[in-house]
Parts: sequence; C-alpha cells; structure tokens
Amino acid sequence: MYCTSDVCLSCFFSSSIQKSLKGFTCAKLYFELKEYELAKR
Repeated sequence: MYCTSDVCLSCFFSSSIQKSLKGFTCAKLYFELKEYELAKR
C-alpha cells in the first residue's frame, strides 16, 4: 500500500497521542480509585 510521508506521519502521531491520552486517563482513574479506597477507611 502506497502512502505519502505526510499521511504516514500524521497517522503515526495521532495514534501515539491517542495511546498516551488513553494511558493518562487510565492512570488518573486508577489514582482516583486508590484515593477513594483510602478515604473510605
């Protein structure tokens, strides 16, 4: 499959940005759950 470098780069950057955002959201949820568990005690 042929694609221009512009398309490849934009696809690569958007996917990596989405991955890091997803990881950040998961980490945030994880920490909020930890704080909730600590506050419950």
